[in-house]
Amino acid sequence: MLSLLNGGRFQGNDHLPFVGNQKEMLDAIAEFLTGLKPHEKAHRILATVLHAQVLPTSRQSQPNETKRIGLSQAHFTREIELFRGHTIQAAPNCVSASFDGPARAIRAALAIRDSASRLGVEVQLGLHTGECEFYQQKISGTAVEIAERVASFGTRNEVIVSSTVKDLVAGSGIQFVEKLVVRLADDLPECCLFQVKS
Repeated sequence: MLSLLNGGRFQGNDHLPFVGNQKEMLDAIAEFLTGLKPHEKAHRILATVLHAQVLPTSRQSQPNETKRIGLSQAHFTREIELFRGHTIQAAPNCVSASFDGPARAIRAALAIRDSASRLGVEVQLGLHTGECEFYQQKISGTAVEIAERVASFGTRNEVIVSSTVKDLVAGSGIQFVEKLVVRLADDLPECCLFQVKS
């Protein structure tokens, strides 16, 4: 089995983990179990994550709806790039992105909301700042999941942020209105969500 894990590249006839080149065998096992090569470690970075979800509408026919959502995604991606964000994932009806600063992420969210309004699209927008896993130019982790959850508490065309984001932009001139207190994850205490005033 170990020979199969490593593409049959192990030398010798004996593949006992306590005999011969242990590191080569153990590295292959670790890669098989984790999906990461031992020398390719994920880095933890602090980032502000934006999640934008296009809401369905019953006013459009299915072909028009598909076209409208595709056009929206192109506009959202452009706004993310203009505010120096990096797209994390893009599905047909949503986009997530990371930013190195929360104020820039909020301004990108407002630009996305305005772009959606011009296109006749309604969106939910949520932001959260937290530690993320950065590996092979991709970002994942709890902060990405929390941003998506924050967005789900917004009504149409609201930009909702966690209290972490609000605290980090103190003094920036961005104003907020308290929305509600929620538990964003089972292992987290309750926190307050805020709507961005604009």
